[in-house]
Amino acid sequence: MKNVLVSFAGGVAMVLCSNASADVNLAYSGSNLGSTTSTMRNDTSSYQNVWTGASSLSENGGAAFMAYCIDPRTSAGFPNSYSTTNLDSFFGVNASSHAEYLTSGYGQQLQRSGYSTDMAGKNTQANALVVRNNLDELFSYAYADSLLSATNAAAFGLAVWEIIMQDGAAFSRTTGEIRTRTTDTPAGVITKLTSYLGALSASSLQEQATWASAASGPRKSYTYTVYFDTTDPFKQNFIRATENHVPVPGSLALAGLALAGVVVVRRRKA
Repeated sequence: MKNVLVSFAGGVAMVLCSNASADVNLAYSGSNLGSTTSTMRNDTSSYQNVWTGASSLSENGGAAFMAYCIDPRTSAGFPNSYSTTNLDSFFGVNASSHAEYLTSGYGQQLQRSGYSTDMAGKNTQANALVVRNNLDELFSYAYADSLLSATNAAAFGLAVWEIIMQDGAAFSRTTGEIRTRTTDTPAGVITKLTSYLGALSASSLQEQATWASAASGPRKSYTYTVYFDTTDPFKQNFIRATENHVPVPGSLALAGLALAGVVVVRRRKA
């Protein structure tokens, strides 16, 4: 998705997004996939070595799953209580006004202390929709690819941060709100990140071909669960992707033949 970001001044949200579900408890399971990278925020003057990648978490003591941080300016802390919502609700896609948008999860995230100074002018519903669409594009083409190795997971996590911080439409690891340097970042991570960002920056006509060289496997469909902290002091927000398994054409054809056979048998019996 290649869109131009729009800016205008934001306000202060006073209520919580009404689409949030009841709280769940997230715990760290201890089997992360990623690596240490050297990144710099635009509001700081130096690079820091931070771990980036897919975090292995569990919800209410259930089975472990992988999730990516979508909150690069907040620290993590587990166990912690989170509200959950879907992707559209988190980004305030259906909000009918700017004030309503600011009550969405993303609208609130960008009003917090780590974001408020240099992201205030970007905290709009129009920009949130761009972020939502770019995030869906990245996951659709590269989420499965990201889980193939620690290198891929680290690069994917950095690409997520680039999107969240609205560093498009032309994404670059060396400019914008999030920057990644080659010093102290594995060469493989730099190569993969550059590939992901190049695909995100490609035109719509080149999208499929560019992603075909950037990530292995076909484009997939996912359902997203966003975990966001609503209680100060806030902890990192996360996104979880669950693949939507669609029957392949061959399976549908076989099912159709089976139904046709049932009809023929019933007619002969009649």
